[in-house]
Amino acid sequence: RGPRAALLEAAERGRTALLTRRAGQGWTEVLGQLRTALVHSVPDRSGSAAGVDGLRLGDLSGLANTVADLVGGAITIEDPQSRVLAYSRMDHEPDPMRRLTILGQEVPRWRVVQLRESGFFQALWNTDDVVRLPADERYAERLAVAVRHGSEVLGSIWAAADGRPLAEDAAAALRTAARAAVPHLSHHRTWGRAAAWAREG
Repeated sequence: RGPRAALLEAAERGRTALLTRRAGQGWTEVLGQLRTALVHSVPDRSGSAAGVDGLRLGDLSGLANTVADLVGGAITIEDPQSRVLAYSRMDHEPDPMRRLTILGQEVPRWRVVQLRESGFFQALWNTDDVVRLPADERYAERLAVAVRHGSEVLGSIWAAADGRPLAEDAAAALRTAARAAVPHLSHHRTWGRAAAWAREG
């Protein structure tokens, strides 16, 4: 019986969390995993996440499909650089912007420049509320909300009208989804970085 077994027994008796680190594992990765675990273990005190609970941690596609049902539109989940992390199933023909974004796995650069220069991103990254992008002659109405952990922006969730108007409570559903998405995006980022480091190593 070695020191590892004794530590595990002591932690169990004292109901204490025990963080272990495998040989060769970087401390940045360890801290990222710890942060993900803490985020996922803290109950949401800001309101119910009804309708988006019960997903496997990191299941961004499942989250996108669930939110799509709640808002009555098409969903993309993006990182802070406007790269697509997940998108909902397509029940209707997507508008040209959604098609370009999904095919390219990121929002087209010219569109990112437009949104930045118009002040849309500044509004999005500086509020916890939903920001609206009105429809025009080519593109459907969109609602977007930032996903953040404290002051750190993890990404955003976008809802686009999908052949029908968005639900009346779409904005409220997006605010709830943004809270529920925090552990999923934290998990994705942590393990995505770990995988990248493993490939580089």
